Amino acid sequence: MTLELIKSQALKLERREQLALIQAMLSEIAREETDMDKIAEAQIKEVERRIGLFKAGKMETIPAEKSVADIMLKHGL
Repeated sequence: MTLELIKSQALKLERREQLALIQAMLSEIAREETDMDKIAEAQIKEVERRIGLFKAGKMETIPAEKSVADIMLKHGL
């Protein structure tokens, strides 16, 4: 379904239905933004955790060249 078709159908709704649709769309967008914020917070915590392990010498590191070579091999590049 195209955006133009959705808009054309939405404009055929009664005002009350249009307002309900707008509210539903805004609620979904707000929920998705909240979810993205939670994901970003979790990612930051994980990065901080890994930095702490690295600085404490408790994390094995892999040279970038090896990581890139492994990825290229895995994907046939």
